Amino acid sequence: LQLADRRNELAASLLARRWLVADLTACAVDAVRFSALESGAPQLTFPSGHSVTLANKQTTTVVALDDARTMIGVDVEIMRPVSWKPILATI
Repeated sequence: LQLADRRNELAASLLARRWLVADLTACAVDAVRFSALESGAPQLTFPSGHSVTLANKQTTTVVALDDARTMIGVDVEIMRPVSWKPILATI
């Protein structure tokens, strides 16, 4: 992808994250605030009282939100067809 395309994807993903959190927490979109922990993990600053994790791959954005203050995680992977015969032949 070109740099401009990657920037557009990132901007769309960031906006989608705010919309998703706002919808899940009944909060105004412009009030949603993220920060980062020392580890780099995302933290939902406002609204408070939730654990959050974020992931994106190309045009897919995922937000996992928990009302408990626990560590949660989510990942997005692109599924591709795999020919298992060559892999199984090595076992």
